[in-house]
Amino acid sequence: MQTLVESPSALKALAAELIAKNPVKIWLLYGELGAGKTTFTQGLAAHFGTDSADVKSPTFAIFQEYPNWVHYDTYRVGGLDVFLRAGLEEQLQQGKSIVLEWPETCEDFFKDLPHAEVRFQHHPEGRLITVTFVP
Repeated sequence: MQTLVESPSALKALAAELIAKNPVKIWLLYGELGAGKTTFTQGLAAHFGTDSADVKSPTFAIFQEYPNWVHYDTYRVGGLDVFLRAGLEEQLQQGKSIVLEWPETCEDFFKDLPHAEVRFQHHPEGRLITVTFVP
C-alpha cells in the first residue's frame, strides 16, 4: 500500500487506522531524519494505551519502554546486540509490541516474524508512505 499524507495529523491518523486493521506486534520504520517516524509512532500509541503526547524519539536513550510496548531507535547504535542486551527477545516473549525506527542494522532478526515495514519518503506535498505487511 502506498499513500501520500499532507500533515502530521494525517500521518498519526494513518498509523491509527493501519494498526486497527492490522494489529501486528512489530513495526519497522524506515526513513530519513525528519521523515515522520516518531509522528507515526505517536499515531500507534493510542492503540497501545499510551497518550501520544508522551511519545518522544528515543534516539539518545536507544529505547523507551511503555507498559505493553517498546519504542526503539537504532540511529546511534551499530547492531542487534545492543537490543538483545536491552531485552528485545524477552519483550517479544512477554507479548509486547515493538516499534523500531532505523531498523536497517537489525532487520534480519525480524525477517521470519510477522511485521509491518513502513517506509517514509519526503515529497513536495508531504510524505509518501509505503506499507508492507510481512506474514
